[in-house]
Amino acid sequence: MTVDPSLNVQQAQELVTNWIDDYRADLCGNYFTFNDHQWDCDQQSINNLTGINVLSLLNGGNLPAGTEWRDHNNNYVVVTGQYMAQMANSYFAFVTLAYKASWTHKSNVLALNDPILVQDYNWQSSLWPDPNTQY
Repeated sequence: MTVDPSLNVQQAQELVTNWIDDYRADLCGNYFTFNDHQWDCDQQSINNLTGINVLSLLNGGNLPAGTEWRDHNNNYVVVTGQYMAQMANSYFAFVTLAYKASWTHKSNVLALNDPILVQDYNWQSSLWPDPNTQY
């Protein structure tokens, strides 16, 4: 991303915080890792994850025997209600870390008072969670 010297501080901060938000959205909408599998986490996948957990709760924590869930790499995995609840918890932990990273980066950007420094800020640092790591 190139630096635009014509931007004032507020414009630069808005630009970079938007980049941070976009990065977080892309990260949280791609995949996460649970139990040695990568799982989709786009909006439809999260709706499905929520739905199957509600079904499990309504069924005493159980899913029909042999229920399968397809992972990010199109492998089918036999799942249980407990497995899906743990997967949802893992996703929640991943997303929470992504939001914390974005909040920290945005706070750092908003603390800068030079538009060039704002645009040069390394918001892609190691604060972001790795989607290949289970949290």
